Amino acid sequence: MGKTTLVKKVYDDMEVKNRFQCHAWITVSQSFDLRELLKDVIRRLFNEAKQPAPQRLETMGINNLKAEIKDFLRQRRYVLVLDDVWQIDAWNAFKYAFPDNDSGSGILLMTRIVDVASTDDIYTMEPLSSEESLTLFCRKTFRGNHCPQYLEKLSQSILEKCEGLPLAIVAISGVLATKDRNTSHEWELFHRSLGAQLEGHGKLESVKKILSLSYYDLPYYLKICFLYLGLFPEDYVIERMRLIRLWIAKGFVKDISGMAMEEVAEGYLNELINRSLVQVAWIDGVGRLRECRIDDLFHEVITSKSREQNIVAMVSKENTKLPEKVQRLSIQYTLGNLQHTNRFPQLRSLLMFRWKNLYPNR
Repeated sequence: MGKTTLVKKVYDDMEVKNRFQCHAWITVSQSFDLRELLKDVIRRLFNEAKQPAPQRLETMGINNLKAEIKDFLRQRRYVLVLDDVWQIDAWNAFKYAFPDNDSGSGILLMTRIVDVASTDDIYTMEPLSSEESLTLFCRKTFRGNHCPQYLEKLSQSILEKCEGLPLAIVAISGVLATKDRNTSHEWELFHRSLGAQLEGHGKLESVKKILSLSYYDLPYYLKICFLYLGLFPEDYVIERMRLIRLWIAKGFVKDISGMAMEEVAEGYLNELINRSLVQVAWIDGVGRLRECRIDDLFHEVITSKSREQNIVAMVSKENTKLPEKVQRLSIQYTLGNLQHTNRFPQLRSLLMFRWKNLYPNR
């Protein structure tokens, strides 16, 4: 629906920035570690104030962390964004850390779950109108130019299947932008394929099907790079050079005469961004991409395709069943039953994110 896009536009606006003394954006997600998120809030707040974070931060318990945040914000006007909240318990766990100091502070909470949103003022996102859908479609597909007359009917029919959902429109546009626009032949083929894929699916499943079509349209050398992103947890901000070096180390990047491997890999990343499969998370002061991320629904597509093809195995909860021949393993937040596993003879890649319980007695 574009919740994050809309709120980020407001959050980054200079008038909003100047109104508040403290700003923090916290991505919660389905599998969240409250203590780690509270520590992250403290680091962001103290960094913005150009103050060193408390030295005892790593040893503080949850109640002390909440008290630290509340004390810091008590005399300040602040704006906080809690993105991707899935459970009412997550909000309940957070809210007592933020003081109601009558200074005009604000908290924005984003969620897909109605029950989570039923707390205070609610802004419900609506699908784009036909006119707005077409404007977004043309901006992405034709770089802002008008749709050619001989493609208008096909474009309208394709947009109807997107049902006004920005993510679906952007994903479709990323595919069609690579097609030959001088004739309607490739567009007609895509339109027929899209119709067959979406037959009898609900709105959310239809979006996932559309996103899958974006994956299928990738050239072979980008498919493996895209699926490799499944090693990173949902909502994880990925450093550009870290990703590029991982792709190179795994042999996914072709050797092109006259170009450094890093340049070729950066071209891959830019192509995924241009196709709207990867989102820009941070551009530095000189306009260079530093960090990127994957939308939640695209992450689900990657997870599904990786599981089908045994590209990446992910452990994000206890007692995850792994395939017999694991080559690339991502451990996210817990080791679960893996601490009792002695060996993975074919393992080639291991990434660990905020793991715990490796040394249960410490």
